Amino acid sequence: MTTETYRIIPLNSTFDRNSFDCDSEPLTHYFRHFVTQDIKRKLTNCFILTNTTHQIIGYYTLSAHSICLSDLPQQMKKKLPRYPTIPSIKMGRLAVNQPFRGQGFGGVLLIDALKRAANSEIGAYALLVDAKDDNAVRFYQHYGFISLLDKTDTLFYPLLNFKTV
Repeated sequence: MTTETYRIIPLNSTFDRNSFDCDSEPLTHYFRHFVTQDIKRKLTNCFILTNTTHQIIGYYTLSAHSICLSDLPQQMKKKLPRYPTIPSIKMGRLAVNQPFRGQGFGGVLLIDALKRAANSEIGAYALLVDAKDDNAVRFYQHYGFISLLDKTDTLFYPLLNFKTV
């Protein structure tokens, strides 16, 4: 990352989504063709990291979700009420545009998602993610995410652990 000015904002129509390519066809295709429909339908919110030249460096999406209590590790379950499901926020997608990969922007986006989830006025126990491969699992674990029982590619971060700023 350079000293250039960056900001993370909700996606809006002033940005060119067609130039975005993260080398994952499903993530690129979704961002180019479907994310605005999902936003209009209130199925997700999308946040983009952009620079002073209006380039989209990366994006992530957040939506309401829940975690089955039985999927949580025992030490977590004992601190929670015995509801069948626990409210959470799902980061459904996280992607960095190819020219900007390997510069720490994925972590910047993830920290912003955690901050938004932790500061939300809607109650949620955790931020939930689905890792697409072992590298993604390690990425999330590096930031303190914990795998759900029997679902090692689905990880969560208890929002009470996040120190808001």
